[in-house]
Amino acid sequence: MNKLSRLILIVFIISVCGLSHAETNEKGKNLLLQKREENLRKQQGLPLQEIKAQPDTATTMSSQESDLRVVETIPIRKDAEDIILDKSTFRPKAYITKEEIDFVDSQGREKRKYVFENEHTDVITAQGDKYIGVTAWLKTGPKYELEDAKFTMLDDEGNIKWEVNHRFYRCFPSPDGTFAIGITDPEGDVILYLIDASGNKKQISESGPNRSFGPNFNISTNGEIIAISIRSLTRNPGKCLFVVLDKTGKELWRKNSENKSLIGSPSEKYIAIVATDNNTKENTLSMYDIGGNLLWEYAPYTGSGDLIFSEDSKYLFSICEMYETSSGKQLWKNAAITGSNVVTTPALNFILIRGGKFEKINVRPGIQKKYDYFYLISKDGEILLYKEFSPGFLIIRGTQPTIKISPTGDNISIETAEGLKIFKNPVIGK
Repeated sequence: MNKLSRLILIVFIISVCGLSHAETNEKGKNLLLQKREENLRKQQGLPLQEIKAQPDTATTMSSQESDLRVVETIPIRKDAEDIILDKSTFRPKAYITKEEIDFVDSQGREKRKYVFENEHTDVITAQGDKYIGVTAWLKTGPKYELEDAKFTMLDDEGNIKWEVNHRFYRCFPSPDGTFAIGITDPEGDVILYLIDASGNKKQISESGPNRSFGPNFNISTNGEIIAISIRSLTRNPGKCLFVVLDKTGKELWRKNSENKSLIGSPSEKYIAIVATDNNTKENTLSMYDIGGNLLWEYAPYTGSGDLIFSEDSKYLFSICEMYETSSGKQLWKNAAITGSNVVTTPALNFILIRGGKFEKINVRPGIQKKYDYFYLISKDGEILLYKEFSPGFLIIRGTQPTIKISPTGDNISIETAEGLKIFKNPVIGK
């Protein structure tokens, strides 16, 4: 193929791609209008089928920030592996680097610094970002087995709340900073222990080889309830154990199950459990009170990701379904809305879901091109905003979702290569 033929082919491919994106954008606009009309019909009590799914073809915005008004762009340090943000202002409160944690004021000036003892240091931020757990390996044996380590509980201002020595490979801080959960040797018996500020260590899970048992745990946002699920993969396939404890490690109740897996999430008042059937592979969502009494079940449950309770425990959300916790009534669902990160306001009146989409391109058949996107959804399931960004526009960093929303829902933050962009919620004030 000569140079002229190649040039003609390239121009043709670009023109075809351009038409495809224009058609896609028009479909996205029509979908949003359709969604709003459906929501209006639901509010008026008119007949409404299940909320329509987002079409497979995603909307590609011509401008990265169209229909979003930038309030401020905050510079972000390039050496940060993770960042802790103020929930309301979105200004960085702490930068976590390979060597230290730098705590800063609202202007970015350093207030306090916590320097790691060595390179073998693990940093985990607690749910709610109020506390930080730092585990430093102090001594290892000839086969690199852990012989001594230290756990430090820091608050989000950099103050050391308490420290204990231990022999756990990882330690997860509680949301209230009063305890941590330690995990033993991942190559041997995986056992969970509860560690308190006095250095007491209490075993809170069954033991078993890592490849036979997989302990999974969740802690309520107030730090009062711990839910542990243990799934048997080889020793007793199809056997599961679910245990609920208080923050002292006292067992409140347990449930043995014949399911393939059990995943639980606690609030202050309820325990939600998703169980997968061994034979049908269908999921069932069950709601229990703190005393272990079954309140209701819903099947087949098709949600995915974390189970998120509203601040008052009245609602339960997962991607992408909403339930009333007291009755089990499914308020809405949209199975086509997917994503990898979910952030919400405490009342669940605004929900942000971020994900990535792959799309085949014509330049090199078989190669997929990734687009980052997010949905802004109301408590009623209405898609208020759908945005798609070209590859590399959003920054994925550490454990913090790229996109966050303030507790009131007024502002949305998006981390980009240019810094942390703060946008006004386009829905509020209309």
